[in-house]
Amino acid sequence: MFRLLLFLCVLNCAADEIAFVRKYCVSCHSDAARAGGLSLAGAVPAAVWEKAAEKVSAGRMPPLGATRPEAGEAAVFVARVEKTYGRGATGDPGRVTSRRLN
Repeated sequence: MFRLLLFLCVLNCAADEIAFVRKYCVSCHSDAARAGGLSLAGAVPAAVWEKAAEKVSAGRMPPLGATRPEAGEAAVFVARVEKTYGRGATGDPGRVTSRRLN
């Protein structure tokens, strides 16, 4: 659980994201359950979070039959993950000027 909270601190420890992951993700994707072979309790690569955000935004996660988030709640989580890890994470550096090294 500590490592999960460490990830959420990367997301600026927003209470919404902590509650979202605890409520909709950890029950299936913990070290004990490992649904789909995925545990969110350890170090999780950025690509996994991006894929999870895609699945949440498409409505494929949480699966049918499980407690599902409201559209606004899911959109906030997806936006935060995309901002942290996705296309919006790096931004445009602007014009890069060549410099002489000698």
